[in-house]
Amino acid sequence: MAAMSSTSGRPLLKHRRELSQEAAIRLWSDKGKVGWVSCGPQW
Repeated sequence: MAAMSSTSGRPLLKHRRELSQEAAIRLWSDKGKVGWVSCGPQW
């Protein structure tokens, strides 16, 4: 049996919402300004 993650299989996001491509680009642009960086899958 595979080991469970530290979140016990619960989703990391508290809310799911669909974003338009423009909204997603704007969001990541803002996150990048405060130091967020994208990374590969963490599994």
